[in-house]
Amino acid sequence: MMNDFEKLILYFETLSLDKVAAMGDYYAKDAYFCDPFNEVNCLQDIQAIFIDMFHKLDKPAFKITDVFQAEQGVVLVWDFIFNVKLLRVMPFKIRGNSVLKFNAQGKVNYHRDYWDSSAELYAKLPLLGSIFRGLRLQFSSKS
Repeated sequence: MMNDFEKLILYFETLSLDKVAAMGDYYAKDAYFCDPFNEVNCLQDIQAIFIDMFHKLDKPAFKITDVFQAEQGVVLVWDFIFNVKLLRVMPFKIRGNSVLKFNAQGKVNYHRDYWDSSAELYAKLPLLGSIFRGLRLQFSSKS
């Protein structure tokens, strides 16, 4: 039998457009969410971000690769794999982590994603990628 935390991980790893509606089973109504592109303070807005993700990306999927538990919450280390509908290029893979904190009812009330948008996304885009790779080389101590 799975505990609530294992169910949450399974929810993320099997997330689909249809399953976004069930996010309230895991998230508080007043949950805070922040990533490099968004910052919102309610479940409905968090759901809108994930719905938008499924509309803009092909086959988005999360794979939880590690878990670090603490008294106040948990850190999930993940890979996010997807295709960009407009680019029709190889699948993208973003590596990042999420800090989750829970309320007294065991629901997520704080979700903060950390990932490097320049290295994990922009540097992999066809035209921008060469610019970002050049800048990285310019500022690297190895140059």
